[in-house]
Amino acid sequence: MKNSIKPCFILLFVLVANLLTPPLLARARAEDVVALVSRDVDLPGLSLQDLRDIYQGNRKVWDNGKGIELFLPPEGSPAMEILVKEVFRKHSSTDLSKFYLRAIFKNKFSKPPKSYRSGLEALALIHRTAGGIAIVSAHEFESDPLVRAVPILRTKEP
Repeated sequence: MKNSIKPCFILLFVLVANLLTPPLLARARAEDVVALVSRDVDLPGLSLQDLRDIYQGNRKVWDNGKGIELFLPPEGSPAMEILVKEVFRKHSSTDLSKFYLRAIFKNKFSKPPKSYRSGLEALALIHRTAGGIAIVSAHEFESDPLVRAVPILRTKEP
């Protein structure tokens, strides 16, 4: 009798623990992040393909003629997860680092993108950098008269 009761308690404990504990790594979605750009960059939204073109160096200038300067989100953030998995279609941020090293070697970029540690730091970078773009979690962005939060539009992709 003792042996049959023990597995039931273990199973009950596991079930309750799973119900009470939120998932450690909830999958980020494109709708959970926004792109921060200067107010003078007129964009209604960006698709994942638009972000791919920008972050892979295929698009280097905004419609207003200003050069695009990239900023990378912090390691482990939802914004970095979106950039790695959905924009670059890679497995880890290490793959992203390798991409930029190869791109610099091939003269696609003159320098690697700068990283930021928080949404507040990203906001400050966009304030100081005409043409800058940073991806942040939507909940990190506070309204700012000099910065536009551009939604990441979810579109069907191949």
